[in-house]
Amino acid sequence: MTTGKLRETDDSKEILRLFALVLTVEIIFFVKRSMDNLFGTILLVAVCVVYYFVMLKIVARNPQFILSVLKGILFYICVFGINYLLFANLRSHYVDNLNPLLLNLVIYVPCAVLLSRVNCFDELIPMLKPYAYFGLASLFFTLVTSTQLQISDEVSYQGFGLRVVICSTILFLNWLKTRNSIEFVIFLVSSVMILFGGRQTLLTFFAIVIFFFSKEMLLNKRTSTAEKASRIVALVALAAVFFVFGQTIVQMSASVMKSMGINSRNIDKLVSGEVLDGSNRDFIYDHSISLIKENGISVSGFFSDRQQLRYYRSNIAYAHNIFYEILLDFGLLLGVLISAYFIFVLVRGLLKGSSTKRDVVLWWTLIVMIRLWVSSSFLVDCNIILLLGLLFNKQTEAASETDENRELDCELKIIAN
Repeated sequence: MTTGKLRETDDSKEILRLFALVLTVEIIFFVKRSMDNLFGTILLVAVCVVYYFVMLKIVARNPQFILSVLKGILFYICVFGINYLLFANLRSHYVDNLNPLLLNLVIYVPCAVLLSRVNCFDELIPMLKPYAYFGLASLFFTLVTSTQLQISDEVSYQGFGLRVVICSTILFLNWLKTRNSIEFVIFLVSSVMILFGGRQTLLTFFAIVIFFFSKEMLLNKRTSTAEKASRIVALVALAAVFFVFGQTIVQMSASVMKSMGINSRNIDKLVSGEVLDGSNRDFIYDHSISLIKENGISVSGFFSDRQQLRYYRSNIAYAHNIFYEILLDFGLLLGVLISAYFIFVLVRGLLKGSSTKRDVVLWWTLIVMIRLWVSSSFLVDCNIILLLGLLFNKQTEAASETDENRELDCELKIIAN
């Protein structure tokens, strides 16, 4: 990708606004699928029109970005086009996954390319607040209109949970800066909806909340040592309470929800002690390892993990792990090289740049990678495209970590707003 310097700070804001619009498209796309109504279609088209209007405004101010966006789109087409031509036996999977592939091409790839050009991420989380409120309201409406307050497999309880996690953690990260009590209450209420999602979204939610809360409480440079020590004691005590009484709390919550006619898959798993159960993933992983050894260095092509694993069981959707999927598709030699490079880029993105940028990268890495570690597929998970845009961002790598005044001014500005 070619690098281009943004003409002014406002263009960074416009690119971050694109990010918010992409997430809005994802919410509407999900809600529309669960309801399948005309209003959802009209709203989806309207948001897409706004998305392209903002993108055209950005490239009009920065003509050097046009070539970068076109290169990104062309690269995506070439990679999938070459695979389509070389592996004729896998072409049916392109038809089955046409919607996410097209969504990546026309929405996510252009946004990811522009994300790699952002100079400053300081205002991203505050900018995402309206999206979070809209998303939570839409998802709540989907929940209350579903059968017995339960998200069905057809609607995708995992997709529901993922979108709730994104919205609720936006409010949480913003609350860490503003300490607005109303936002915190909304965050707590919205987090209840995560119980209706998948287990990996529950894990993602707690990973994000625990890490960023601990970081804010213990590593804040403006907090005294004594106050940090007291916070550590409080966190340890809270963890001890949940360790001792956690199962009782879960059982009481389950009883209350059942009495109200509310069904939660996560609560049922917690009560039965099956929250860490692999749901036949061990079977998939064992056969994936056997196939990887059998294939050696031979390249099988995109979506080949589906075809290979369905030889053992027809209802296996995919490898349920990003690295097994890469190794099944690309073989040991190329697969290991791709995996190693991806890990290198991931670690570099988590370590480089300003603290705000690193926090954004970590937040989105947890959103994407916990899910891809145990579920979904990197070929059709649109959010990994945005993660790549963040990881290949070059503009903030030279940011000085010693510039505490700049970050303090930014936090005060966010609080004032």
